[in-house]
Amino acid sequence: MKNLKFNNMTVELLADRINQLIDVTDELILYLKQCEQLYKKYRPNESSSYTQYATSEIPSMMRFLHCMFFYDVLLNINTLLDKVDKDLNKKEQSIYELSEFLQDEFIKEEILNKADSLRFKFENYSLHIFRHKLDAHKDWIAAGDTTIMYLNFIKPEIISICEEIIKELKQICIKYFDVITTNSFHQLYGKGFQKMVKLFEDELIK
Repeated sequence: MKNLKFNNMTVELLADRINQLIDVTDELILYLKQCEQLYKKYRPNESSSYTQYATSEIPSMMRFLHCMFFYDVLLNINTLLDKVDKDLNKKEQSIYELSEFLQDEFIKEEILNKADSLRFKFENYSLHIFRHKLDAHKDWIAAGDTTIMYLNFIKPEIISICEEIIKELKQICIKYFDVITTNSFHQLYGKGFQKMVKLFEDELIK
């Protein structure tokens, strides 16, 4: 592909940045799912013991991290599916901006149609305003008590939707752009996260 430039940004550089953000989001989804799996692995069956378990330090932290990872997932997907800003000096990591580099109108239209479809799916479940309302506290009626945001695990079907969107965005990057395939985010944080999970599990076993 021709090395086009847009505000001193090449198509290769922008594609790599978008692909990296996709990898980060994919890794965060893995982390939030592991937090919930560990929580459920040691959750007591007796209702009398559950309250003590749920309010203890490690289980509470697992729910908190699960939600924090999820809110970052939503933020990243919002960025990846954000429409191109009219301010040409503003740098984005959006699949829409990436399409602006393309000379092949057929491929460009194919990518834009896919992006529109993914954006519709994201908005159809109100995920584009979920974080904006709750995590950013823009809607105090919807947000309510800030601490409630971290009390419950996110519904599996919502997480699955995010996984599907990220998977399809990844396919776009691999199919149409020569992106770096190394997941540098995993290399930096993967082992550290697994060690944290192991420390949590050791505490739960005691």
